[in-house]
Amino acid sequence: MNALTRKKNRTHKPDRAALGASRASVHRATGLRIDFDLLDEGDRAELVALTRKIQADAEPGVGRDDPRFLDDRDRSTYERLVAVAAGEEPGYFDRAREDAAAQPKLAGLVERARRPAARAPVEGCLNLGRDQLLENLRRGAIWAEDLAVYLYLAVQLESGAVLSTAARFEQDGDALVLVLSANFGVVAPVHNPDEALRGESASLENLARVEWLEVDRQGNEVRVSHGPASPLRRAS
Repeated sequence: MNALTRKKNRTHKPDRAALGASRASVHRATGLRIDFDLLDEGDRAELVALTRKIQADAEPGVGRDDPRFLDDRDRSTYERLVAVAAGEEPGYFDRAREDAAAQPKLAGLVERARRPAARAPVEGCLNLGRDQLLENLRRGAIWAEDLAVYLYLAVQLESGAVLSTAARFEQDGDALVLVLSANFGVVAPVHNPDEALRGESASLENLARVEWLEVDRQGNEVRVSHGPASPLRRAS
């Protein structure tokens, strides 16, 4: 057997099942949807090997997907390959960590952005206009799924707390803007494990159409803020 043959034998090409398992592991860990066609054959095999390595030391029957179980070198490789396969810019995970670290600095802005409700609700509750909700639901302007997506986003906008590692807040004048990753999705996978909200992107567009939210798509980012027709009841 010559050297070329031995080298080929050492290169294991992942089958469809291995690629699918790796893709699912990455999605559970990061929320990103990856496309293995964006990687060359060697990088595909390496990413599959890394997701298997994460799981390797887990107890029998226990799933494990978090890349923090890798050493620094392997985790860096994992993040680089996942970013490429997800169509993200280099340094995506570094920026996500920086954004997460910056969130406490926005606490003062969150307090200033909160406006008193027209009828004071129980502390910690969202005060929604009942008649407006019923009217829009009855005439089919919004669906129950749209309402679920709206509440998921509104509670973040009102509390100043993100529910996804791929989301962050930015300041736009005196308002807060929730910035989401288009690749990650509107609702974090951990909050939608059975994908019951399959049309979350369509719901976001519909909420923009009825002006409950303002939605601005910029490349791989989706910027969300309260719209002029938001059902949240506020003092004038």
